[in-house]
Amino acid sequence: MQPIAFDMHVPFLGTVPVGWYGLLTLSGVLAALVVARAEVRRVGILTPRQATDAVMITALASLVCGHLTFLLTPAGGTAGIRAGSVLFGAIFGGAATVAGLALYHRVRPAELLDAAAPAGVLPPLLGRLGCFMAGCCYGTPTGSAIGVTFTDPAAPAPRGIPLHPTQLYEAAFLLALFLLLQWRRRRRAFPGELALLYVGVYSIGRFVLEFLRGDEIRGFVAGGRLSLSQAVALASLAVTAPLYAILRARVAGRPA
Repeated sequence: MQPIAFDMHVPFLGTVPVGWYGLLTLSGVLAALVVARAEVRRVGILTPRQATDAVMITALASLVCGHLTFLLTPAGGTAGIRAGSVLFGAIFGGAATVAGLALYHRVRPAELLDAAAPAGVLPPLLGRLGCFMAGCCYGTPTGSAIGVTFTDPAAPAPRGIPLHPTQLYEAAFLLALFLLLQWRRRRRAFPGELALLYVGVYSIGRFVLEFLRGDEIRGFVAGGRLSLSQAVALASLAVTAPLYAILRARVAGRPA
């Protein structure tokens, strides 16, 4: 694994290195565009052109919010905004953008959030593969056969030590989440269900995976017992789980 995928010659700028993280995240945005356009065409809430614009605007907002949230971590205060990104910040920033775009297009926010939810999983899914190639977001040391050893000096992961491939764990988890949302989209019980499932299920998975993360760049709370991401995951669950239960109960109690 190595952070740089290839070098590209750009007029007036010279040779510019293209990193795996950026390349794979961009691939995730393009995949999200395909999925989102198909979904809005199916439900008939936006035109394909409007869907394309919405995906690009949301991707940009997610990128900015993810980097801005990084500034709230201990490392962000010293390394600067370009040194990292926080996925929870990107998710919440993207969701707020989708809701705002729904109001702009006079569409119910819950409907557009549901249409965007499966597509929204794809950029972080492929982005985690980019993290694996770049050697960031690495795991704790392990003696098991699944341990991965990083050797590239440019990778931030400790070199020469077998580590849990937490990037691949999360990518696999996000793939399962994508398949769940794709399965539920024709079976949703109420508007907004897919969006709540996205945030709630991701929060559960991220909370568990954080125990295997070895990088301390994310920051810690509660006297170091929980990472900042785990605290955000718990807060997200405190909101999404009761709301999901209430809305499901309301639908179940609706007269036939």
